[in-house]
Amino acid sequence: MIRFFLLIGFLSNTCVSREVNPGNCENTILENLAGFINTSSSHLTKEVLTTFFLRTNGYGLGTLCVVFLSLASVLGAIFIKITGTKKKAFLLSFLLALSVGCLLGDAILHLVPSTLGFHEHDNQGKLVILLVTMYGFFLIQLLVSLFHKNHDHSTARKDETALNNISTEDKQMERQESNESQKDLTIEECPSESNVSTADRDLVPAVWMVIIGDCVHNFADGLAIGATFTQSLTEGLSTAIAVLCHEIPHELGDFAILLAAGFSVKKAIVVNLLSSITAFIGLYIGISVGEEFRIWIIAAGAGMFLYISMVTMIPELVRIFRNNTSKEMFFSLNLGYILGVVAMLLLAIYEDHLKIV
Repeated sequence: MIRFFLLIGFLSNTCVSREVNPGNCENTILENLAGFINTSSSHLTKEVLTTFFLRTNGYGLGTLCVVFLSLASVLGAIFIKITGTKKKAFLLSFLLALSVGCLLGDAILHLVPSTLGFHEHDNQGKLVILLVTMYGFFLIQLLVSLFHKNHDHSTARKDETALNNISTEDKQMERQESNESQKDLTIEECPSESNVSTADRDLVPAVWMVIIGDCVHNFADGLAIGATFTQSLTEGLSTAIAVLCHEIPHELGDFAILLAAGFSVKKAIVVNLLSSITAFIGLYIGISVGEEFRIWIIAAGAGMFLYISMVTMIPELVRIFRNNTSKEMFFSLNLGYILGVVAMLLLAIYEDHLKIV
């Protein structure tokens, strides 16, 4: 803007000093202004519009995504009420594996390259190889768990045949000892109000840890979503999808803890919705901060996603498969993992088609 007024003043003085006719002077000023607009002003206008649309995406789409995240607790309540025990186990395992794929894919394909400044399509092949290698080791770990489970079953059968050869005298002695111990336990373990109240008091710290942990976790998710939406539309969408896939099983676990602590369904939903307010606070802070600080937030979000997926959730998936080595469980875990990575990869490939400006 300052350059604009300086240019007008310079052209006016030139016309006056050269004693140019008023009509010709006006034409000279307009011609030079047209050249100025086609060079500097066009670049400035595009930059301003880009910043405006990115911030609009951050406030609009970011708020919409956080609203969906806040409703994850309600989805958890409906999920617990509708599904049966067997279907619930498979669906929850699928959601956990889906969240792992989304978190890893978002961190490796979007957040880490954006932080390092080489978010280019040329590097996607190398990053895909990295994700495929990680999935390969995850698959090997599942197969090793399946092999150990079958080996344990064979040894357990041998132990059962050996135990059947125990003499009847030893069995009678064991029965007598167990009867005496049961008599002692019936005297000592009479239910009382003090024991029940102690159990309830033991759950109070766990409930507060869940609520405080939810507030901090939602705040960090909001920061990551806000920072990435103002960076680009693709990064914002990929981060929001990754957070959403992670939040659904996370909210299910928190919801189950609150119900176990004696909360009603309505009260547990209200608590989860109140804890999600911090996500909006983090979102608007992530949008309003400067460009330099925003890169640090994205780097922290990438580290958080990698830690949650690799340290917390992948061992949980392996533990679930060890307890249930059926073909359905193996299929649900692999399908969720692959779909999560493919979704993030498609967002990275068609990134240019999703940009507004």
